[in-house]
Amino acid sequence: MAQPISLLDQLTQFLHWLAYGVADVFPPVIWAALIALGGVILSNRGNTKRLIKQMQHEASENAKDRISATRREVYAQFTLELSQANGFLASIPTLDPGKSNLADGLAAFAGEAAKVQLLAEPGTALLVGELASSYATLMLELMLKAMPAHKAKTDINVADERLRAAVAESSRALGEMTKYNESGNRDQRLFEILKATFKSSREQADKYASERAAAWAVFHRAHLTFLRFLMDRLSLLAPKNIPVLVELRRDLGLSQLDGYEEQLQETWEKTREALEQFIKTLEAQVNAET
Repeated sequence: MAQPISLLDQLTQFLHWLAYGVADVFPPVIWAALIALGGVILSNRGNTKRLIKQMQHEASENAKDRISATRREVYAQFTLELSQANGFLASIPTLDPGKSNLADGLAAFAGEAAKVQLLAEPGTALLVGELASSYATLMLELMLKAMPAHKAKTDINVADERLRAAVAESSRALGEMTKYNESGNRDQRLFEILKATFKSSREQADKYASERAAAWAVFHRAHLTFLRFLMDRLSLLAPKNIPVLVELRRDLGLSQLDGYEEQLQETWEKTREALEQFIKTLEAQVNAET
């Protein structure tokens, strides 16, 4: 089966025919016009190919720019949520699990991690996925570890509510006693009832104040235990956090990666030392109060 003849081959054959086959038929002016036409066709063909390549290149560059811009936005938000996630984990003992779902505290971080995995390079996506999984596992551990602190907070709230009621009752009784004295009333039986009410409510207030103080002591101890556990876990997570931040920067094409990982490690060490000092200060205060 004969192969199709390309446009270039057809044009070449036509020009050859013009040059040698019809030299005596067409005047030189017509030849020049026909040859010029052939040159225009060839030139346009070349220009079209170059234009197509240029458009393909521009489309590719525009796509890269859009991906890069989206990555910058998503990566920045992910980094922010990562920082806030660490702060949230530290606050777990002070939260009330009866009023909200504690796991929701990492929902924003998990969402941003999912976005990063869609946009990142394969190696970066894998690291981010592993980091998000580690934080989810840590969250479950911390919820269990915070249970003694949460129970203590419940005891504090109950004792505080009872204390307020007892103080209010003693204040009411004291006010009635004042009115009794100012009115000149000599009903000794009524006065004794008011006095007994005042004494009983004051005793109850002292009892509930003592229970609240004891519950606070339990909470402080449980909180310190929780913070030390969290410090140990964050120290284990640091080797996963740092490579993620390095690879995010690499994905964005940012320069000066040399020494960046070491810088992050130094920053973490300083943060860890500051947290360690904070925990020691809390321990000293708790020990002084007990």
